[in-house]
Amino acid sequence: MKPSKANIKELEKIALHGDADVQNELGAMYATGKGVKKDHATAFKWFKMSAGQGNISAQYNLGLMYERGDGVEQDVKEAMVWYRSAAEQGHIMGQFSVGWAYWYGEGAEEDNVKAFKWFKLAADQGHAEAQFYLGTLYDDGIGVEENDEEAVKWYRLAAEQGHAEAQFYLGVMYDGGEGVEENNEEAVKWYKLSADQGNPRAQSDLGMMYENGEGVEMDLKEAIRLYKLSAEQGHAVAQYNLGNMYAVGKGTKKDAKEAVKWITLSAEQNYPYAQCNLGWLYFVKEDMKDHEEAAKWFRLAADQGDAKAQNILATMYYEGKGVEKDLDEAVKLFELAAEQGDPEAQYYLGTMYQDGDGVEQDYDKAIRLYRQAAEQGEPRAPYNLGVMYMDGEGVKQSYKEAAELFRMSADLGDEDAQYNLGWLYEHGEGVKQDYSEAMKWYTLSAEQECREAQNNLGEMYRYGNGVKQDSKEAIRLYRLSAEQGCCVAQSNLGEMYRDGNGVKQDNNESIRWFKLAAENGDDGAKDELKKMRIK
Repeated sequence: MKPSKANIKELEKIALHGDADVQNELGAMYATGKGVKKDHATAFKWFKMSAGQGNISAQYNLGLMYERGDGVEQDVKEAMVWYRSAAEQGHIMGQFSVGWAYWYGEGAEEDNVKAFKWFKLAADQGHAEAQFYLGTLYDDGIGVEENDEEAVKWYRLAAEQGHAEAQFYLGVMYDGGEGVEENNEEAVKWYKLSADQGNPRAQSDLGMMYENGEGVEMDLKEAIRLYKLSAEQGHAVAQYNLGNMYAVGKGTKKDAKEAVKWITLSAEQNYPYAQCNLGWLYFVKEDMKDHEEAAKWFRLAADQGDAKAQNILATMYYEGKGVEKDLDEAVKLFELAAEQGDPEAQYYLGTMYQDGDGVEQDYDKAIRLYRQAAEQGEPRAPYNLGVMYMDGEGVKQSYKEAAELFRMSADLGDEDAQYNLGWLYEHGEGVKQDYSEAMKWYTLSAEQECREAQNNLGEMYRYGNGVKQDSKEAIRLYRLSAEQGCCVAQSNLGEMYRDGNGVKQDNNESIRWFKLAAENGDDGAKDELKKMRIK
């Protein structure tokens, strides 16, 4: 029931006679405008009178007035005086406020240990916000020794009181198996409770769980719905993820415009993955292609330590695309990315050290970088290292070592490694000669349009090595290789037409192919043309 004027007068009369509880009650009425016109100055007056008599609620309320500058000039140090007075008498909000002051250094010198002490006192009394902060202190080892189990305990206590941030962090702990056994279903449960309260980070992480089918049945439409809720609140990760969904048409119709919109919003919030992705769009997307703009976004991501962006920007400096060519900057960026374990950067940096390109030639560094990249499955690295062993470049020549390295790369689908491994098997270098194995690797390489493999496979069909002799198949393979400019295949075709082998004899066609081979530097073709007295 709304107090009457008579009731207010009666309360004021009692308060003026020194009743601290009534003084605090009047202060609260004037502070909130409950039953009276809101008047911060009058509220302050009554709180001060009550606080001076030791009323702990009034002391806390007075601290609040000083902190906010309500009815009195703002003074955070004076606020701290009254918060502490209330806190030392066990006032839960006073304890939390003192912890807050030490945590943020407002009204007191920043002191994480003291912040922990006061948050703990409030948390022990069941203050949800204090329990949440206590969880973060244990989680990060701030003001107390890091302890994930304790973090989980306090997050849970706050989460069970409906604290949205605590629910989110408890979900994170279950998601990552930190302080608790990893449990995606529990993670989903807590993310959902937090997301339902509008927490954008929980909405984003829950969206990822639905996108990947982790702890919940995969549901791309639900993932998009959650990403949108989070993205519309400005959450950069959700904006990036939503953009990617539109980019590839995952769970929704492919929409390049929407993809660019959301990725750009995320990038503008300094999210490095979005900046790198946006740079890539400007680098390759036909209707957006702008290498200078691409370089700008790659630089922003690279400066935040994004290895992929560092690697791509390094290649731009190496080639002079979108930026002025600068090998020193390329090396610097490749090194930054390589140190983070980026296999492409390790590979490219290895080639620079192998060739002395932009750096002093250093085979040991090249080998180390190639090995690091190879261990991560970069297919070109073991190939390059294999070539070094095959040629004895910077290492003791070893066909056996080359074969092992070519096999690593060949198994990853590298066409040049497949060709070289086929050659080693054909000639029995570093491995036992095996035409069947040679055929296998030449075929895999030839199917990727490696012209040398097509030619050598043609040779095997021509002479029946490891396969039934088949001149027509040899012709087909020679032609595929020759049309790609392989001079050896062009010369071989010249021989086949000259001899009518697998094809109708045709001197004109033979001369045509010998001429092409000679123009491409094949000495055997030049000799054939001399024999035929053709210039």
